[in-house]
Amino acid sequence: MPNLETERLLIMDFFPEYAAAAAEGIEQLKKVFPYDVSDQWPNSDFAEILSFIADSLEKKPEDSKWTGLIIHKNDRILIGEIGCKGGPNEEGIVDIGYGIVPDYRGKGYATEATQAIVSWLFSQSLANMVTADCQHDNIGSQKVLEKAGLEKYKQDDELIFWRIRN
Repeated sequence: MPNLETERLLIMDFFPEYAAAAAEGIEQLKKVFPYDVSDQWPNSDFAEILSFIADSLEKKPEDSKWTGLIIHKNDRILIGEIGCKGGPNEEGIVDIGYGIVPDYRGKGYATEATQAIVSWLFSQSLANMVTADCQHDNIGSQKVLEKAGLEKYKQDDELIFWRIRN
C-alpha cells in the first residue's frame, strides 16, 4: 500500500528490511526504523508471525504492499500494524487483520486505520469485499469492525466473521 495518511496516523509499508530487523528483535528494528517504536510492539499474535513475514518479504518484496505499520503522527511512534492476509483471492475478497499496542487502545486508532485500508482497497479496485474475524470475547475488535462499517455475517464457536462490500 502506498503511505496512507489519516488525521492522526500514517500507515506505511512493512518493508523487507524492517521486517527482517523486527524478526531479530525490537532493538534491531529501532536501529533502522525512522520512527520510535513502542516497547509494547509487537503484540503476541504478530510476534509469532514476524519471522514468517520477514522470510516471505525477502522472497517477494513487492508483497510489502499488503502489510502496513501504524505510526502515530504526533508522537512519531510505531503503535501497531494492519494489513491483508495476502492479496485478494480470485473472487476479489481480501481478509484484513490489525493490532494496536495497549497504551494506544480505546482511542479510535484501530478504527481509523481499518477505515483507511478498506477505503484504499476499494478505491484502487483491489478488492470488492473486505473480510475480518475476531474472537467472541474481543469486544474492542467487534466495536472497531462495526465502526469501520463491516457487518457480522456468520460465527462459529470460536470466531465472529465480518465483511464489507464495495
